[in-house]
Amino acid sequence: MVLFDKGLAAKLRILESTKRILRRTGTGVYFVISADANRAHGYHPTTVLLDEVHTQPHRELYDVLSTS
Repeated sequence: MVLFDKGLAAKLRILESTKRILRRTGTGVYFVISADANRAHGYHPTTVLLDEVHTQPHRELYDVLSTS
């Protein structure tokens, strides 16, 4: 989406090697984390998008991210 929208491309930079999207100004970053709840500790997100939450085998990942 960023590659095909000039407005987004002007504000965001894609780092394909690390699968991250960075703001060109400031410190904002968007990235994917593992679905393994044990690996999700230590983040301090401003926003969390948890897609397909109904497919999760339990709510551990949700709990880790919502309390971080």
